[in-house]
Amino acid sequence: MREITGKKARQRGLTLIEVLIALFILFVVMVAILELFTISYTVSLGSKARTDMMYRAERVVETLRWQLALSRAGFASSPACCPLSGAPFTIPASGSCYDTFWGPAGPANVMTPNPPYTVTYSFTGSQATVVVAPLTTGSYQYMGPVANKVVRYVAQL
Repeated sequence: MREITGKKARQRGLTLIEVLIALFILFVVMVAILELFTISYTVSLGSKARTDMMYRAERVVETLRWQLALSRAGFASSPACCPLSGAPFTIPASGSCYDTFWGPAGPANVMTPNPPYTVTYSFTGSQATVVVAPLTTGSYQYMGPVANKVVRYVAQL
């Protein structure tokens, strides 16, 4: 049997250095791909929070339209829990107005138990402005960096 020598002996397989370089390149590519997953998850959380807050703002505007129509028609409404004039009104996250009007058991059903947001509305003429902002402190918050995802919803009533 002949021994393989010279150039042919060096071409028989991969060296340990070549394998380590290939593994390092694969590692760098995988870290970049995993970083993209993290970024997309964070963006998705921000979109979810903004969608939820926009839904809440739309519900407040529809409730205000409903209350305004009831008051114009002469029917009894809930002016104490849903004032239709005056300074900005912050919708309560607890208390009697939450239980009877704004909470899940009330007709408005805008606020959830332990909401991760605050809701404020105001009137200027026939225009309503609703501001929904995420909480920045406390144990009930949106996950991810959504502190700058404030929703301002303006509607003509």
